[in-house]
Amino acid sequence: MTRLPEPSFIERDPEKLTAEMVSQYEDMTGKTLYPAQVDRLMVDFVGYRESLVRMGAQDAAIQNISRFARAPILDFLAELLAVFRLQAQPARSTLRIVFESPVVDAFQVASGVRVETRKGGVRFKTERAVEVASGATEIVLPVVAVEPGPSGNGYLPGQLDTLVDSLPVPIASVANTTATSGGMNPEEDDRLRARIPRELEMYSWGGEGRYRQIAMTTASELQDVGVTSPRPDGTVRVVLLARDGPPSQETLDRVLVALTDKKKRMMGDRIEVVPASAVKYAIAVELDVLTGYIPDPILTAARGRCRAFADNLARRLGGDIVPNMIKTHLHDIPGIYDIRITEPASRRVLGSNEWPICIGVTITLGRVVDDV
Repeated sequence: MTRLPEPSFIERDPEKLTAEMVSQYEDMTGKTLYPAQVDRLMVDFVGYRESLVRMGAQDAAIQNISRFARAPILDFLAELLAVFRLQAQPARSTLRIVFESPVVDAFQVASGVRVETRKGGVRFKTERAVEVASGATEIVLPVVAVEPGPSGNGYLPGQLDTLVDSLPVPIASVANTTATSGGMNPEEDDRLRARIPRELEMYSWGGEGRYRQIAMTTASELQDVGVTSPRPDGTVRVVLLARDGPPSQETLDRVLVALTDKKKRMMGDRIEVVPASAVKYAIAVELDVLTGYIPDPILTAARGRCRAFADNLARRLGGDIVPNMIKTHLHDIPGIYDIRITEPASRRVLGSNEWPICIGVTITLGRVVDDV
């Protein structure tokens, strides 16, 4: 995305506007205005109001540029390229229902059969109708939260254990086999804004940008998508990274279905959808501090800078882990004399399928140096 600065459509500096009004007033009246005069106070007030109006005009103008626009104008700009904000998504999981005895007569588990936790928490429902054959002892089927949003996330396997709606056969047990995940609020402006220019990739069949855009549009919990071709047999490997790490199997399955659609897949391409591979590392820094500075605030500031660096690096796939970049984030903290990075010991270059995740930040005090 372009790094051009925000364009200025109209002058908005209150001091310049007031100076211009004072000059015009003096020319029209032949009087010299001084700060304490009532007339000057009125001119100052009008200048202030004028600056507010011009700020509004500037804001209205930049709403026509997608990089600066906000909802709902951003949605109208996106609509020009047939890009639409992703709505709130329900959490998903996989449910296993075990029958007390083998099924005698085949039946159907209808869409919308509800399940909840024993304490009556967030309810989930079956996503589609599933046929149960005669002789079956259990059935595994997908479920989604009744209410969309993140409130359904984080239920561990086995916590969804109570059927709300009955089935025509006795049930021995009910339990989710995967942690619930994927529930999201409506798409944020920043994510929608990033998808708008990438929509042009959809016109290029078989390009990695097209597959990336399809994946990002399918699952709003995705933070980054990598596309590679690891083998010469037409295999296209799509690597997914969710906001909190590798995505769930339910998300992988949804994206695979979207990418293998005949209307979206290049003929001859073999699509693989895999989660990002986590690469764990730690940050350990030793700081020498100048005399005259209290070490604790410096160490706290350095710890915050290192965590911010790690968080930013974890937002995308393939971000190399470079010790000197950590130094760059610390060098301007007042009171630091020298910086020694003990972990990571050397640069590590990551592949496009790898996700750097920091497992700990340690900042220690080295020497106190009198640099006089």
